Amino acid sequence: MRSNDMGLTWRQLSLPVSPNSAMWVVDVQAERPNLVFAASRYGYLYRSDDGGDSWTKLWREFSEVSSLLWTPS
Repeated sequence: MRSNDMGLTWRQLSLPVSPNSAMWVVDVQAERPNLVFAASRYGYLYRSDDGGDSWTKLWREFSEVSSLLWTPS
């Protein structure tokens, strides 16, 4: 779900692959605000390069995700 008005209204975003559990964490990069990562509780990782308008599922899956940290190279 996404809100552009501080939570007054919401719209559903489509993901390329349905999550295998509840979406658990979202990480927006301060240096690159259009780069967004999201993860389901049980290991599906998604990336958006356009601020959340479209998403790709990353190949790596984990057994459980409780937080995300992105470190640019």
